[in-house]
Amino acid sequence: MVLLRRLRASHPRLHPHGVPSQLPGPHRRVAEPEHDPSRGERAQASGKEPLLDSSGFDPSTASARDRDDAKVSAAQLMVMVPGALRFFPVKQKVMDGWESGSFLEALGERALLVSWKDFMASLMKWNETKQWKPLMIAPAVIRKYKIENEQDALRVVDLLFVPRSDGLSW
Repeated sequence: MVLLRRLRASHPRLHPHGVPSQLPGPHRRVAEPEHDPSRGERAQASGKEPLLDSSGFDPSTASARDRDDAKVSAAQLMVMVPGALRFFPVKQKVMDGWESGSFLEALGERALLVSWKDFMASLMKWNETKQWKPLMIAPAVIRKYKIENEQDALRVVDLLFVPRSDGLSW
């Protein structure tokens, strides 16, 4: 939970009464106002953090297993979404969502969040063997994005550079 607090403290959040930044392009970020007394009063009255307040999760009544599950879920979310942004279709959905306020709702869209790792595994295998075998990529994803070879896979993902002990990376 300390990590979540640090992350929340260091990043601007969407807030209905926020002030748009001066960033150019479609990536407008909204900074939280300096002081919102009603937010603090709500959190203090409930005895819970605002994040937990909106989720309905109450750590004081939850079992140790439920608390551990919540921590693991939060950690997986923090790792999964930034990694999935390397997959261009996911990046586009997230960027569109910031503009329109929409979410990844369809089951197929949520499934895309983990597809990037399959691309990366296939590309790493191709790098080692010089043979393209997209065994790990779901056939539906291959059809949807017309992936027939390694070049097609590179077209839809950002390449992940993995440092090696010999000083080279790919």
